[in-house]
Amino acid sequence: QCEERESAYMDRIRAAAREKEPDCYGSLITFLEMNNLSGAYALGLAANGMENLSELLLADDPELNRAIDGSSMDAMDEILFREAVHAARGAPTRSPRMLRPVG
Repeated sequence: QCEERESAYMDRIRAAAREKEPDCYGSLITFLEMNNLSGAYALGLAANGMENLSELLLADDPELNRAIDGSSMDAMDEILFREAVHAARGAPTRSPRMLRPVG
């Protein structure tokens, strides 16, 4: 099942890459790289319906979850990605937790 999923994912990526012009993911790539993420995720996002930054920022949570799953982001990149989308949407950022001193 895992091999089938990986094969289907790669087929979608290849099809998306063939159908699009090289610069059509420019806004996604720029957004990802500005947030210390690989621009390569743009192809995975595009294959899952997020072809530009506007579509990404307007996506609801289920759409965003599908795109993240389809992009095969590792856990740390997913956290960074979600925080970047949250900030880009203009939502207030969460302040870091204050640590209590030990002892």
